Amino acid sequence: MRSERIGSQFSVGGYHDPKNPLDHFGFEMGDVDASVTKLCHAGGKVKVRPYNCKIIIHQKGTAYDNWEDGRAAFVADPDGIWIELLGPSLSRHG
Repeated sequence: MRSERIGSQFSVGGYHDPKNPLDHFGFEMGDVDASVTKLCHAGGKVKVRPYNCKIIIHQKGTAYDNWEDGRAAFVADPDGIWIELLGPSLSRHG
């Protein structure tokens, strides 16, 4: 089955190659803000600055996930692919 939707909400006005439908991927980080800084020093460009939100925390060894306070951000790599960074809120990792 083919989706009629091209890209995600994060590809608006950004990179999209019809031969490669990947427009973003994500990582769980220990410190979103520090990771954004590192990626920018390596040539990344901030697309969405770190913000507070609810994220799913995967509970190892359990059959369920919990929504908890967290942080998220998006940084584009040099090819324009967006990288989603998710992690604990500032109060949880500090």
